[in-house]
Order: sequence, then C-alpha cells, then structure tokens
Amino acid sequence: MRWNAVMTRISEGNNLYAITDEGSGTYFGFKGPVKWTARAEFSDDGDRIIPLRSKKTVMSENGNAIFEATQEYDNTKNEVTYVKKWLDSAKEVRKVLSYKGDVVNEFTLGIYVERFLSKGAREKTFYLVSNDPSIYKISATIKGEEEITVNGSRKTAYKIHLDPD
Repeated sequence: MRWNAVMTRISEGNNLYAITDEGSGTYFGFKGPVKWTARAEFSDDGDRIIPLRSKKTVMSENGNAIFEATQEYDNTKNEVTYVKKWLDSAKEVRKVLSYKGDVVNEFTLGIYVERFLSKGAREKTFYLVSNDPSIYKISATIKGEEEITVNGSRKTAYKIHLDPD
C-alpha cells in the first residue's frame, strides 16, 4: 500500500473533523524512499468547510523525522501561516498567505469539491494553499460527467477543469 487516509469526527458539538494520512514510498523532493504521517483539522457546518491547521512529518526509512510542514489558519484575518522545516539542516521557510473567500489545502480539496457538486454547482472559485508554499485562486468548472463502475457500484464521475489565476 502506498498511502492510507482516514477522516474522523473529533468533536460532536462544533463540527470539528480530522483527516489523517500515512504513507511510504517515493515522495517528490526527497532522495529515495520515505515514510510520512499527516493530520489536518477542519470545521464543517454542512455549508462551509474551513481548514484550521495541518501538520505533515516526513521520515527516513528508519523512522527518523527529516522534514515537517505546518499550516495554521486565522479565518478572522483570512490568512494562513505555512512553515516548512528541514530538520537535518535546520533550514526553515515561513510564509503568511492571504485569501479572500473559500480556502482549501491538499487535505480538504476533495471534500470541498464533493460539497459544491452535491449542491448542484457547476462552477466555483476558491483559493488553494499549495506545498510550495504558495496560494492560488482557482476557478473550477465541470466539463463533463460519465457513469463508471467501482467495485460493482455505478457512480457518477466528473471531469473538472481547475484553472489557476
């Protein structure tokens, strides 16, 4: 198995969720096989998905942590602080990125797109925080759909065009 992701509710009262991700193999930017773990927390009130924080740790094959990336969202200021640390060299990159509207990251993108599709939207504009770290204003448009079979079940699959400004 290359990776595994699990979403769990972490609080009943205020709609808090976490996605955890574990994997191993080749990961861009590292020389040879690595392992990684990640946890992203977000709130979901049924209408909006709002990222709160995330942390990804990359380890060498023997389990020594070699890299960390964290995101902390301040949704009152519409800012995310992204910090990348290479633990062996103590090199650090810190950026504060601003957004004006809905924002997603690698962990919440799929849930966000599923939500706007379930509400019948065919176009949506939002901000995507990348691992560079950078932020991109994205226009998503449904270009087509088709019925596919997955594990014996018929599902609707969508062709989505993501256009970064």
